[in-house]
Amino acid sequence: MQIIMKGDFMRKIILPVISVFFIMLVFLSARKNDFAQLSINRSECNGMMNAIYCDVIIEKLIGDGFLYFEDYTVSGFEILGERTLFDRVNLSLSGGEKITLSMQPGKYRIKCITPAEKQYEYLGKNILWNSNYLYVDLKQNSKSQIDVFPDADDAGYSGGWKLKFQKNYTSS
Repeated sequence: MQIIMKGDFMRKIILPVISVFFIMLVFLSARKNDFAQLSINRSECNGMMNAIYCDVIIEKLIGDGFLYFEDYTVSGFEILGERTLFDRVNLSLSGGEKITLSMQPGKYRIKCITPAEKQYEYLGKNILWNSNYLYVDLKQNSKSQIDVFPDADDAGYSGGWKLKFQKNYTSS
């Protein structure tokens, strides 16, 4: 059995541990910018429509199919342009709210829904409001935005959601 002296201890134990720590820091700081930013903006509407939440469903392409995806980080949340803390369990947005997510680059499909029990009998329709799927390919370091609008016809709001994708979005 070999006895390690003070100088040997520093050279053989402490310095390699510190070196590994710094290498990890450099690696992690280089990787933190590899993500894509996706903002989801629920436009402000008229009256009661603002109080009706839409649930944002995100699915990631893995292999040959899309799977429900929750591996994102909320990096910003605004209500009517004012930054605030996002403290909800799921991605639900009401009128005038915008959320920004940091996500892994990849192919996603996104849709918005509002179950009948969350509509407060607003339009008197007991149906699921939903949008079509929006397919997006988020690239490394990209900034994109999805705008969410309530579906409307000549008579007004009709139930459902429309999604519009803005690639290479720059916020003001």
